[in-house]
Amino acid sequence: MALTLHRTLSAASRNQDWLDYVMVDDGRYVGRLYEDRYSRPASRWFWAITIYVNPKLGISTSGRAPNLQQAKAQFLTSWQKCCAEPASS
Repeated sequence: MALTLHRTLSAASRNQDWLDYVMVDDGRYVGRLYEDRYSRPASRWFWAITIYVNPKLGISTSGRAPNLQQAKAQFLTSWQKCCAEPASS
């Protein structure tokens, strides 16, 4: 698994200097993390797995964190659970 974080090139990111990232696993977009500047500090960063994950697996596919490092850690924990399940994609 070669999970990497890349800055988005969206118009919103360029024009407003938003902190917005996509997660890529072996060339495939699998998630997104971005700073929600209008949220409370405790939930400033939003993360989401953007590919289909069977809800029956009980894996969290999105969440919020106070900073980028914690958002990445939460994403990684859920992503590793997805990769451990053969029916996740």
